[in-house]
Amino acid sequence: MKRVNTKAFWFFLGDAGVRIFGFITTVLLARILGAEAFGLITISVAILGLSSWFADLGLNMMGTRTLSQPKKKRSYKISEIFRIRIILGILVLFLVSTLIWGTHFEARSTGLVIQLFLLSLIPQSISLEWYFNGSHNYKWITFSRLAQALMYLLLIYLFIQETDLLQVPIFFLLSALMSVSILFAVMPVKEKLKGFWPRYYKVREMIITSLPLGLGSLFSQIVIFMPPLVIGYYFGFFEAGLFGVAFKIILLFIFIDRFLIRFLLPDLTNQWQENKVKTKKNLQKSLHWLLFTGTFFAIILSTGSEFFIDILFGEQFTEAAKLLTILTLFLPLIFLNSLFSYAMITSGNDTAYLRSGLIGGIFSFFIILLITSVGNMVWVVWSVVLAQTIVTISFYIEFRRIIILELFSPVVKIFGLALLLMFLPFFNFISYPLSFLLLPLLYLVLIILSGGLNTSDLIWIRMKLFKEQKPDKLLF
Repeated sequence: MKRVNTKAFWFFLGDAGVRIFGFITTVLLARILGAEAFGLITISVAILGLSSWFADLGLNMMGTRTLSQPKKKRSYKISEIFRIRIILGILVLFLVSTLIWGTHFEARSTGLVIQLFLLSLIPQSISLEWYFNGSHNYKWITFSRLAQALMYLLLIYLFIQETDLLQVPIFFLLSALMSVSILFAVMPVKEKLKGFWPRYYKVREMIITSLPLGLGSLFSQIVIFMPPLVIGYYFGFFEAGLFGVAFKIILLFIFIDRFLIRFLLPDLTNQWQENKVKTKKNLQKSLHWLLFTGTFFAIILSTGSEFFIDILFGEQFTEAAKLLTILTLFLPLIFLNSLFSYAMITSGNDTAYLRSGLIGGIFSFFIILLITSVGNMVWVVWSVVLAQTIVTISFYIEFRRIIILELFSPVVKIFGLALLLMFLPFFNFISYPLSFLLLPLLYLVLIILSGGLNTSDLIWIRMKLFKEQKPDKLLF
């Protein structure tokens, strides 16, 4: 079990470090360049993220799964996966670049910034993270990600001035290339990448195999990729910048749910096959703790939204505080959805995962598009929360066909109590800064008294935290 905890540590260190360095970089860029320029960066990164999916089509996840299998049972070679990702990366770069330069922009530099960000498709396509993930070698992934994030941060801090917008995507590309170089340098056997380019039938077979995972991932992330694009189109770069800083704060906390899932459910794949009763119990307890953690941080961010925006980004982003207050509801929803999607993937229910992503993503797409086209920025943010709600419900419906958990009671006790406390400041029952200091503490007390987290939940989390120790050393 010590080995599993070590993997969880490296995963947490890498994800947390990258997000913290990335968030500091976001703060610097927003403060130096201003809301409008940062809005353009937010839109460019969203376009890059969407393009990255088309350059991958689920091959990353398929490669990780392939490497996790014994060598004799692998359907595809490492070199084949590597080369197909290169082909797709170059093809998507050409197609999206053609589309960008065929689009009319008021300033030519706008298209140039987006194009420069798109060049990072190349290092992303040749990245070997899927290989190291499949080999369970998280240490070097962590090191390469941290090095990339730190290099990007240092370049921005040392060289970016108010008018240096075009240098930002160049620095982004250089840091991505360095990350790729590290993984290539430490890859155990580089001969595994040698070989002939795969034939057409092999390419088609691999893409058909990987597409269900890829499509499910794409549509489930509509709520992340789409808002900056539609806000930029209907409102402008300034509004996209306001949304970008608020959403970046939310994304900073999302790594917590991924760590918790890997910490609370480190060996879920084997549990599905060995003990269904134990699996159900662990999933139920994990659901309670994920929902509680998401709502706890949502209360902190909601009650302190003006403080966080002002101290981090300055007065020019004050309007983003209202957006952040609403977006905090996104956290418990994404925490729940991570549990459902992780369970489907690890249990091999790729079709259910795809169906969940498609249904939730399509509904989310039209909801965000419709509300953005007729509403204001507050409406848009509510549409993002509504869209994530639909995605979560879609995944839960498919998840219930695999295993049934009790969801109604935890949602009412944990999420309902959090909503009540979050709305108290709006009715002038308690004001800032008193609400920021007291509401999280009050929530902890009430969640225990109401039974949102009961004694068995506390005993279970204690066992997870101290299972390496002997009984007489447990501190509870």
